Order: sequence, then structure tokens, then C-alpha cells
Amino acid sequence: MRNFVKPFLGLILVGTVFLTAMPANIKAAVVTEPIQEYRAAPGAIRSGYINIAFTPSDPAVLYLTIEKLEVQDGTNQTNSKKVPGTENTLTNWITLESKVVYKPENPKYQNNDNVRRVGYRITVPTNAEPGSDYAVIIASELNSGTVNNAVAVSKDLTTSILFTVEGNTVEEADLVNFSTINNQFIFSSLPVEFAAKFTNKGNVHVIPRGNIEIFSGSTKINNISLNPAQSRTLPDKTFSYLRKWTNEGIEEQRDEQIIKQLEDQLPKNFFEEVVYQIRNFRVGVYTAELQGFAGKRQIKGSATFIVFPIHLFITIAALIAIGYAYSRRSKTSRPKKPKRQ
Repeated sequence: MRNFVKPFLGLILVGTVFLTAMPANIKAAVVTEPIQEYRAAPGAIRSGYINIAFTPSDPAVLYLTIEKLEVQDGTNQTNSKKVPGTENTLTNWITLESKVVYKPENPKYQNNDNVRRVGYRITVPTNAEPGSDYAVIIASELNSGTVNNAVAVSKDLTTSILFTVEGNTVEEADLVNFSTINNQFIFSSLPVEFAAKFTNKGNVHVIPRGNIEIFSGSTKINNISLNPAQSRTLPDKTFSYLRKWTNEGIEEQRDEQIIKQLEDQLPKNFFEEVVYQIRNFRVGVYTAELQGFAGKRQIKGSATFIVFPIHLFITIAALIAIGYAYSRRSKTSRPKKPKRQ
């Protein structure tokens, strides 16, 4: 049997980070719990459910499958794959109440009359190894049991199960590096983007928490949350958390359309740069201090950089030069007064 690997559309994991996002071309039903997390000892049983909210354009039936959740190290690529039924992994510990979900008949789309709830049970084997494991429940228009085990990628919706088996768990996430993007030292204007690179050598996922404080000399002028989405760094993975310091507030916006509108306002040519640097004037040497925790480990990092609005200063220098040249020309062009006899 072939293994099919496909990107998830109900959930985007940024590298080793879980972040919720729903692409615009999704037309299938909405899974209302994109992430569910559990902890339990070997031999324990946990129960849960997912809600699937159908929309008017959705199909009459969806088929559910369970696959192993995987991410590529240091990237934003997430994949699922089928695993053998004999493998001692979370995918095989989950039992669905039903693998077929039917759209409610004649829903008015009020008071959740368009929602179907599907329960599941997680039975942890007594010989399960301590650590974190991940699976995904996939809702698709195609029945993976009858169509060559394939699922229609454009119609997939997922809910991810994050499970930690208690016991000898190890938290070992470290800050590898904190710097500006590409170690850039001089910026002509904001935004300034930072990267905090973590590696996780433990067997459980870790949520880095902390703040990036911006200083001008000894004065703190801004504070940026490192990980406002509470994203996770997975075991045996490395990933960089990216954050921006900007007067435009782009990083604080969550709505993609608003983000695009604000990014469209950023300067695209020399004269727009001048106007932007006047409105968002910053000049000087700044230091970004990162402080926080990765699990139980304290993290610290520092990056120094310069903001110098070169476009604005070139414009000012050019205006001064033009003014000086005009003044000199005016003086030389005036008629000389005749000398008194």
C-alpha cells in the first residue's frame, strides 16, 4: 500500500510550530477544533470529539481518516502519512465513533443545526514510550478506503491531536541564536525583524515564552511578545520564531487582509521611503533584549543594530546643496556697485 503525503489545509504548522489558518480556497466543512492536546500515563484512556460545521456549499457526506502528523525540520512544511496498524503510535491508539459524517438535512444554519459531532477514544498502551506524539483526523470528500487510499487535497480539513505520554519525559529546548534577520546591522527605517532560533533535543514539545524589549541607550521604548500564539517547538526539530518591530503595527494584526493592506502601505520607491521615514522617524543605535523561558529553561539573547534614515538624509543634504548653490549663484549674478571716486 502506498503512503500518501499531503499538506494540511485546516491547520498550518510553521516549521515546528502549530498555528491555526484556513486557506481561502477551502470549500469543505469547517472543523471547529483544529488542535486538541492531552497528557496521560501508559494504560490510560482519554475521550474527545470534533465538531464539523457544514456550510450551504458543502458535500452531503465527508469521510474521516487518521494519519500520523509530521513536520519538516526548520520549515513550514507539514505532512501526514499512513502508518502500519502494528506500529505503536498515537495514530493507532485513536478509535473514531464513526468514519462517515453526513450533512444535516435541511439545516437553517442557526443554533448549530448545521453541526455534526464525532467522538473518539484514545487508548494508551501500557508499553507506550514516554514523550510526545502527533496525529491528525482528516475530513475529506473522498473515501480513502475506496479510492486508491487517496484523499482530495483541495478538500481536506484537519484537526490535530497532540498527545504526551507521561513518564520519563525530557524538556531540552535551547535558544541557538537571537539576531536580526540575516544579522543585518543597519536599517534605513522600521520594520526591523528578529529571529529567535530554537532547537528541541528532548522528547516532548516545548512552548517558548518571553519578550523582546527594545532599548535606546538605557531607555526601554518597546516590548514585543516572542510567541503570542503559544506555538510549540517539536522534539528533534529546529525552528526560528520571527517577530517584527514596526510603527505600522503589522505584526500585531491577525487578519490576513488587514496585514496585506498595511504591507501595501510600506514604501516601494525612493520618494515613498522619504515620506515613510518622516512619518516614522527613527535614528540611532538600538538594542533588542530577549528574555524568557523555553519550557523550564531560561533563555537570554541580545542584538544591536542601527536605524539610519538614509533616504531622508540624502534628500535633506540634496536640498541644502541646492539651496547653497542657488544662494551662491544669486550673489554672483547681482550687478556690482560702482566704486566711489
